[in-house]
Amino acid sequence: MSHGECRAAVARAAAGPSGAARSFCYSHAWLGLAALVLGCSQPLETEDVNIVLISIDTLNRSSLAAFDSTAAKLPNLDRFAQTSSRFLNAYSTASWTLPAHASLLTGLYPDRHGATHRKLRISQGIDTLADSLAAAGFETVAFTDGGFVSPSFGFAKGFESYDGWSREASRASQLALPRDGKPPRNPGRALFDRAIAFISQHRASDPPFFLFLQTYAVHNYFQRHPWAVQASGGLLDRSALREPADYLKCMRGRRHCSDEWRVLSQLYQGELANLDAGFGQLLQALDDASLADSTLVIFVSDHGEGFDSAHQRIHHGGRLHEDLIRIPLMLRGPTIPARDVLDEISLVDLMPTVLDLLGVAIPPDLDGVSMVASMRGESSPGDRPRYAMEFSQWWDDRGLQTAEQIRTSPLQLAVVRSDLWYIRDSDSREEVYDMREDPKQLEILAGNAPLVAVLRSLANTRSDRSPPPQKRIADDAIEDQLNALGYLD
Repeated sequence: MSHGECRAAVARAAAGPSGAARSFCYSHAWLGLAALVLGCSQPLETEDVNIVLISIDTLNRSSLAAFDSTAAKLPNLDRFAQTSSRFLNAYSTASWTLPAHASLLTGLYPDRHGATHRKLRISQGIDTLADSLAAAGFETVAFTDGGFVSPSFGFAKGFESYDGWSREASRASQLALPRDGKPPRNPGRALFDRAIAFISQHRASDPPFFLFLQTYAVHNYFQRHPWAVQASGGLLDRSALREPADYLKCMRGRRHCSDEWRVLSQLYQGELANLDAGFGQLLQALDDASLADSTLVIFVSDHGEGFDSAHQRIHHGGRLHEDLIRIPLMLRGPTIPARDVLDEISLVDLMPTVLDLLGVAIPPDLDGVSMVASMRGESSPGDRPRYAMEFSQWWDDRGLQTAEQIRTSPLQLAVVRSDLWYIRDSDSREEVYDMREDPKQLEILAGNAPLVAVLRSLANTRSDRSPPPQKRIADDAIEDQLNALGYLD
């Protein structure tokens, strides 16, 4: 059976006696079709499928009920999770935006893509996911909130249109987009309005699209947006809130804070409610354009956020613990089974996985591998280590510090393998955690614990790699954006 015939068979089976094929995508009935879906193991037909890759900056895995049963309900994300492959053990490569997103779009760890400092961009000559999809005939479009995901850092490579900047003769440049494709100053309910406008103008005769979306909506919880305050249900009094600059001092460890963390947690939850509403509007736009059944939707975070002030694990950047590195990842689309996937996956695996799903050639020498077989329950990639790296930030008794000097070796390196989580800093101090017995990483194991020597050896091998050619950014104006996002003092 060809892949197209297989998809047609799935659609017929999904329709059932009622003929309501669309319910196939939004109900638990999809699970009953697992055997047929798993049989459709050939690549997707690129002329039939679109890709929407959504990165929610600073989204905690523990904030989603799909990954933590104690989390608050978010109706749109919860429904999406029910019809998705959920990777329960997904890991970032860094604990802040720039290196993590570079890994997401290149399939390379930070020590190879080079975007490890606020003054560095992705090294030249590296193929991106957008490059590969553009070569395969996809229209490539990106809408982001700027900052560390700006074209200045090399992210526009391979895209026909990126936040309003478009290549000459690009169809995307002719679209009627809100703010001419520029990010909103205050996202609110217009969180994904540029993407929704783009989707609504897609025609059946147009080539398939790769749409990359990134938002700082959750990241900016310290800005006390009115919708976040309103979502607290009266738990927050706007007149009693501190200024965003004061909350940033708490988050960056510039002063001791106590009750502020309760307020910040409430504001974060309020941003989640706004995110869920925007995500629902985006899914509805795909449905209204009759694209829901032919679009691969990928939902992921670049890193998490720390709220554990008692253990000084706050904010993000400068450390590589579980609350920042373990991330949510869900995929929904044609032939994607609705199931929980236990195999470990890294951000570097996402690019080869997407290309493999589409039958597009995977560039050689990526750090990541395709997880398609694992996602379909056919095989496991084995016990591969996962790495996370920090090159430019660290925490000390003054709070979060950022290096002015550009380094070629990591300040911290984490190795995750099986149930062990290993972290080593540039002074050779080690932290080792047993994730089965201590998932919150509160008790450091002895340095001679079983398998620690193996993890230490893996860290040594990775640290000894030759650095890539470093390429400095040439956009001084980016500093203003980074200041607004709270990255700079």
